[in-house]
Amino acid sequence: MRSGRMDRIVTLKEKVTTENDFGEEIITWIELVKVGTEIAIGTLTAGTLYQITATEVDHFGVDLVIYDTFTAAGTETCDASNKVKPVTLPATVWAERLELRGDERWNAQQVVAGLACKYRIRYRDDVGPLDVLTDSDSKEYDIQAALELGRKDGIELMCSTRGE
Repeated sequence: MRSGRMDRIVTLKEKVTTENDFGEEIITWIELVKVGTEIAIGTLTAGTLYQITATEVDHFGVDLVIYDTFTAAGTETCDASNKVKPVTLPATVWAERLELRGDERWNAQQVVAGLACKYRIRYRDDVGPLDVLTDSDSKEYDIQAALELGRKDGIELMCSTRGE
């Protein structure tokens, strides 16, 4: 893989399902990060990326919720009700985009456009076809396949999205 061709930043996301108070399934998309061991007490290391696993309201920052990631300023502390995990592999990575095809078809009494492309990123073992990729232009792509390049040199993500 040639790193000079990786000219855009993408974010990988995974689906998480929870239940609300009525037993209904709620689907949310969180950033796909690898995390270390949970920290239950102590001061966080400045400049380190963390994922929140338990928190009181607005303890680590305004509007941060469970599974959000944030960079520690070094003044935050954890106790029994505020827990985090250090991120060892972030969800935002550099990628190379290659266009495959675009199409337009008549479906359900309307014209529907589609776009297929592939992204090449450095190797990671946690990306799969159930995940979503968000490009720097804020467009979400469904990952159809994650193909290994070489011997763990990189991954080629075959993606598709609906055109506008």
